[in-house]
Amino acid sequence: MGDDCNLSSEIVSLIDSRCAEQPFVENVDWLSLPQEIWLNILKYLPQAELYFNVCKVCKRWNNLCRDTSLWRDIDFHKMHKDIQVMIEKHGDMAPSNVSNSDFETILRIFHSFVYSIKMSRFFNDCGLQDTTLQYLCMCTNLQELDIGFCDDVDLSTICKHCTNLQSLCLEGCSCIADDDFSEIFLLSKLKKLCVSYCVLLTNKFLLYLYHLPNLKELSCDGVMRTTESGLVNFIRHQPSMEKLILDGEEMTDDLVLFATSHLPGLIVFELSFCQSLSDISVYSFQGRYKLESLKFRKASNLTGASICKLFHSSSIFNIKSFTITECEYMDDDALISMSYSCPQLELLTIDWCWKITDKGMCGVVDNCKKLKRMSLIGLFGIEGDKWLNDLDKTLPRLEFLDLTDCNNMPDDCLVDLVCRKRNLEVYTYYHDRVLVPSVSPEPISSSMEEEFIEWVCPGERGAKVIF
Repeated sequence: MGDDCNLSSEIVSLIDSRCAEQPFVENVDWLSLPQEIWLNILKYLPQAELYFNVCKVCKRWNNLCRDTSLWRDIDFHKMHKDIQVMIEKHGDMAPSNVSNSDFETILRIFHSFVYSIKMSRFFNDCGLQDTTLQYLCMCTNLQELDIGFCDDVDLSTICKHCTNLQSLCLEGCSCIADDDFSEIFLLSKLKKLCVSYCVLLTNKFLLYLYHLPNLKELSCDGVMRTTESGLVNFIRHQPSMEKLILDGEEMTDDLVLFATSHLPGLIVFELSFCQSLSDISVYSFQGRYKLESLKFRKASNLTGASICKLFHSSSIFNIKSFTITECEYMDDDALISMSYSCPQLELLTIDWCWKITDKGMCGVVDNCKKLKRMSLIGLFGIEGDKWLNDLDKTLPRLEFLDLTDCNNMPDDCLVDLVCRKRNLEVYTYYHDRVLVPSVSPEPISSSMEEEFIEWVCPGERGAKVIF
């Protein structure tokens, strides 16, 4: 033991002596830093900054900005948003937008290395031009593609060239029809498919999905031309599904019962416009230990008693996301029962469930300590005096709280809450975001000015950069 202590003291002395030998470096040659360190720094910058600004600083930085490690995941939607920020900062000096030519240039350089591309909403319902599609199809190693809300999508061509795709999002592509999926079988590695709000799709497109051996997730909310029988047949041919998001218009309990009994690995189940469902559907989720997300939107006929019974059985304790909206029978007892059984809950949405009061919210705050997001739109029965004031302490992970149309929630309490928890995004009755009041800084007296400069100036001056 004594030898170990002596050895430790010797090491400390050696480190201290070596540090004392190092002179203070006033001029730092930043260009002498290894490339790995530069790349580690540049990865924190938005891709829009790399493409439009940083690459123009010098030849070294231009080469660094072309490193493939910075362009494996390309989000053109985020680039568009970042450009808006650049315009606010730099005005006319900033680029006006990400053009098709920019998109083509990036893909021409990095097509062999790109794994993920997101173009959703980037084109604002514009079509994919032939040249743009050509460069997109050059990305043979592409694994994730999001072209949501793009028009004139040639799905067959994409399937023929991007055969390594594992995730494909076509949300809102209004031109997509059933026969466009005739080549989908070429995507044998496909695991995730989103066709929500592709309004032309019918049961026929589901037939093409039978031939995808690795499909685990299907999102088709807003696809109203598929029928219950078509979805039942799809589930029968794809028993390994883990995530199912459906439009519940005209769907009955039979579909839910079939899904819960034939999909043993079900993790996520979401159904919208489910006015036709009864408590039988709720009871069918008992014993689903793997279930992590459950959503019923417009669940006007579900009762609070069924919710109580579902969660009272403690058979779905892994729920991380629970949504039930416009359910007039959802009450405090049901909410408290849910809170006791879901200690892992991170997202809670109970919009327009009018019977919920502060009693139910106290149960949530006391039991669901991992909550990150809460949407409580239209709960006019809550006042917040019993649970809101200490929310920053009781729910330390909370990031989002929507109180739109909650007419009994005092705005001053919301402002105090945001002042105590600055990273919390809160919305008031009129869906106005609560902002921290700005405080004018006190003027600096002349006697303090010299002392102030002593500790501010070094940070302002920084190190000398040698190019």
